[in-house]
Amino acid sequence: MDRVLEYVKGAENKIRAIMFSYMDLYEQYPDYSSLVLLQLRVHRGFHTSKAYQLVRYPAGLLIRAIQEGIEAGDFRQDVDPYLVRSILLGTLEQIFTRWHLLGKPAKPPSELDPMLSIIFQGIKAPQPAGDLILHVRHEYGVKEGKAKKKGNAT
Repeated sequence: MDRVLEYVKGAENKIRAIMFSYMDLYEQYPDYSSLVLLQLRVHRGFHTSKAYQLVRYPAGLLIRAIQEGIEAGDFRQDVDPYLVRSILLGTLEQIFTRWHLLGKPAKPPSELDPMLSIIFQGIKAPQPAGDLILHVRHEYGVKEGKAKKKGNAT
């Protein structure tokens, strides 16, 4: 992932690449994803294991990409990178946990892109308004051929 990310420009694109890598890993190696999602994640000792240290590395890449987006002004300054990472990975893990519990249907989950769009909409920094040019035409007075009535302007 490191080799690929150095060529990906922009935090949003990096996050998208990382998340699609997770999705690809879970789809291509369903026994691995089943083991991690259905057995290891819920095991009390998992967070102190060597396996957990391996899982933390790509999650750290997500944190760095989110921080990059904040620093570049692409994401809001009040965004918590750890919360966004939890939302991203938690949602993806829920999608694949359900996939496994349904018996790995032939069609893999396709919710990733819509999920990313929703999350990006929530964390993007507001964009400054562009220049606004307003043309106003105001006609005042008496129209040709009509007389002005007392108290009324035409």
